[in-house]
Amino acid sequence: MLGVVRGTRELSAILRELRRVLKKGQHIFRRRLYKSIRSATNRIGDLHSEIHSLLEHDSGKIARVNWAFRKSKATRLLARIESHKSTVQLIATTMLLAIAERKHSVLVNLIAEDG
Repeated sequence: MLGVVRGTRELSAILRELRRVLKKGQHIFRRRLYKSIRSATNRIGDLHSEIHSLLEHDSGKIARVNWAFRKSKATRLLARIESHKSTVQLIATTMLLAIAERKHSVLVNLIAEDG
């Protein structure tokens, strides 16, 4: 149970940082790509909220007993989060390629102007 909480908190922190970086570099990427990653991170945030609602109700021994009943739902939610994480990773990789392509284009143009 603690592993689930720790994992979702860490992912939430990473996604907040990703949103901050994307907001600063919004002009670099196509609007559709930015919207896709924002949508995926929003869905992950919604799933985090569902998981936290499963975990926050009880404390102590009662929490452990209730966790046994809630674990299957949390497992399904975590699987959905993993799916969305894969989407975010693919989009982030695409963004890195876009940056590399843009740098390459600028370099080629500079060389062409000097040549």
